Amino acid sequence: MSKREDYKIAWSELLSAKTEEEVSEKLLKIIKSFGVDVYKNDVISNSYFKSLASDIKEVVISELKEIKSHLSVELDGVKQELKKIKSSDSPDKETNKKLKSLKSDCLLLISELDDRIDDLKFNL
Repeated sequence: MSKREDYKIAWSELLSAKTEEEVSEKLLKIIKSFGVDVYKNDVISNSYFKSLASDIKEVVISELKEIKSHLSVELDGVKQELKKIKSSDSPDKETNKKLKSLKSDCLLLISELDDRIDDLKFNL
């Protein structure tokens, strides 16, 4: 199934929600699962969803910042391990290679989280 089809299903579930709790739950799922460009027009065109989205957006941003914080801690640990290997008399090349790859992955994920946070802040 494509992302667009997944969104249509999620949007349909949101529209059929019966309680405010269900609506909040379904809207949270949409905001977490899809980029703002996918759902923005639908959410903004409905004043009820729009008002809920601003509160939900802050929850999601907070969660993303928490994940980013954990990744930053892990990245610091990876950097420390790389320094140890570099200063070692007989550096383990395989471990060094894996740690550099992990460092790169962490940096990429942090960048993606920053982009997602900015997208939510400025586009929803």
